[in-house]
Amino acid sequence: MSQNLGENNRAIQDFNQALQINPKFAPAYLKRGKLRSRQGDLNGGVKDYSQAIQLEPDYADAYYNRGVLYYKLGNKDAALQDFISALQFHQMQGNQVGMEQAGAAVDAVMAERNKKATD
Repeated sequence: MSQNLGENNRAIQDFNQALQINPKFAPAYLKRGKLRSRQGDLNGGVKDYSQAIQLEPDYADAYYNRGVLYYKLGNKDAALQDFISALQFHQMQGNQVGMEQAGAAVDAVMAERNKKATD
């Protein structure tokens, strides 16, 4: 486990350096966000995914990943909005796997919402 933590920390530092060279490279924010979230830094992950979206407003994977973190942080409304955005962008881009993944997330959040409404 500590070896993975060390590898993640080195990778994060590598992305930090890459972003110093090119701060407009959205995929680096996406990858650093994944690493941060794996380390438990959910807010850092949200920040990186948000930056990726700011740079590439149709970045479906960034919306999906940020939605996952919002869900984990308890912000179900923001999660649902991000999952819907991810679904729409995956549809526009013809990404069937992404559409299925985002669609399942939308369905899960809506089912949870409907269950709470009937309880």
